[in-house]
Amino acid sequence: MKTIVYLAILSFLFNACNKDFKSQKIDSDLLVSAQKLNEDISLNAETEKSYPTAGYQITFSEKVRKNEIYIEFKKVNVPKVGLTVLEPATCSINLGNLENGEYNVTFELDRKKTKGKLIVGPTTVLNLDAGGNVKLK
Repeated sequence: MKTIVYLAILSFLFNACNKDFKSQKIDSDLLVSAQKLNEDISLNAETEKSYPTAGYQITFSEKVRKNEIYIEFKKVNVPKVGLTVLEPATCSINLGNLENGEYNVTFELDRKKTKGKLIVGPTTVLNLDAGGNVKLK
């Protein structure tokens, strides 16, 4: 019996110390915008939903190939502690120095895809198809 209790305590301590953060499903639509800083293009995203503390981060993966950009939003990382304020979860996706031109953009959130165009030139413009769960900010 002592061995079982000892192993249960060790397992609990190992699992409690092994997690840097918790993550949860994204349960909100996202708002995105594009901006050009110096020569780099970045896409900024935030949840429509507000969370109870600051520091919630949206995790994502991105692929940039020729004139195609694919962004998959995965989860929201929950901070261990934070200020008690209502704020959305956010992320900034640095696409680097893209050449002037038009890029097809696909955002995937919760297995739903939203398509659009990113136009890079003297100004940077992001257009998205209506009806998706990723919208323009």
